[in-house]
Amino acid sequence: MNRFVIIGPPRSSTGSLVKSLADHPDCICGKELLATDVLNGEADFNFEASLKGKYISIDSNIQPPVRRLNELVPKNNIGAVGFKATTLQLNKSKTESYIPSDIHIIRIRRSIEDVLPSLIFANGIKKFHLQGNDLTAEARQVYSEHHITITKRLIAKSNFVDDLLENHNGKIHDVHYNDLNTVEGYYDVLRFLELQLIPRPNIYSKRYSDGNIIKDSIENYDVVMDDLKSITDELNLTNLNI
Repeated sequence: MNRFVIIGPPRSSTGSLVKSLADHPDCICGKELLATDVLNGEADFNFEASLKGKYISIDSNIQPPVRRLNELVPKNNIGAVGFKATTLQLNKSKTESYIPSDIHIIRIRRSIEDVLPSLIFANGIKKFHLQGNDLTAEARQVYSEHHITITKRLIAKSNFVDDLLENHNGKIHDVHYNDLNTVEGYYDVLRFLELQLIPRPNIYSKRYSDGNIIKDSIENYDVVMDDLKSITDELNLTNLNI
């Protein structure tokens, strides 16, 4: 049985891959087990439908909850057990404690120029005072400073993961976001985990099927995108995959 971890930046389809693998009859896959609130025991972890009928026993008293993954006793047909972690959640202590040197790693990369606007959509821009018709210079400055900070952090964490992979003893599957979201790209993941090739389930809701979802959700879209381009140009990030 293969144990694995999916690692990628925010907004790189790590979540959709988790949902697809969780739906596979021969795989158990969980979400963000390395989130701080889960590790601290402040939030429980829910494997949702991925566990149904796929394991024999689990010790509910194990703390912190992340350790439950390693204590699962899967049924004989289970070929892979894993979870996901975003690059922002990783540090030296967490990788040493929860990512064994021989575990399989699926490393997903995406252009930082695509990650940033997707983060805006996911997190909402109201808290940066950017919605509404009056986009003030002060609001734009607050917004830009925030995203310069998060951009530098994303790059630093991506470099940290790259260093981790250089010294990793387990198998590594390095895949780009654009390739992952194809039929063959998903099948390559199943081959990597030695799982039966079955079609990827339709996990996307209708609201995500529209290619203009980000553009339509952000007022002042053109101004916001101009500011993002200024950030990527200033930091020389064009065509950088993290």
